[in-house]
Amino acid sequence: MSFAHRVIAITGAASGIGLATAHLLASHSATLSIADINASALSHAETSLRRQHPSVQILSYILDVRSEEQVAKWIETTLVAFGRLDGAANLAGVIGKSIGLKGVRDLDMDEWDFVLGVNLRGVALCLKYQLRAMAKEVGGKGSVVNASSVAGVMGMVSRSFIFLLAWRVG
Repeated sequence: MSFAHRVIAITGAASGIGLATAHLLASHSATLSIADINASALSHAETSLRRQHPSVQILSYILDVRSEEQVAKWIETTLVAFGRLDGAANLAGVIGKSIGLKGVRDLDMDEWDFVLGVNLRGVALCLKYQLRAMAKEVGGKGSVVNASSVAGVMGMVSRSFIFLLAWRVG
């Protein structure tokens, strides 16, 4: 399958599934707008993509998906750079430091807010601006993939809150 002349936005693109997705799409000639909160890892990801796929067009953007202003600016910057947005993969995700160590009774609410901010609010914000851009630029014919985790389909008592969140996103 060719993604030539298709512009794809990817969150969480500096590592893991996000980076693997970027490499796969680049191997199929996609134009990429990659975003991540980790500037150093994002720079390494861009270098890796350019080395393995020399002809790939890439926009790298340091992004906190919890910030509506930043998400809106990222999508706007993508449209200015490439003129369109054809699809997206929202793959940014975090897991709290106490996952597997504490139960719901001992939930750290700051950690909960952070996890929800990235894993739920971040997806909603990305969808809001990606879908608007696709409706405007490609007549609403784009595709978006949102990834959660196996935690959404297989629960564990000691990790209840993260599994609930994964179930809601997935």
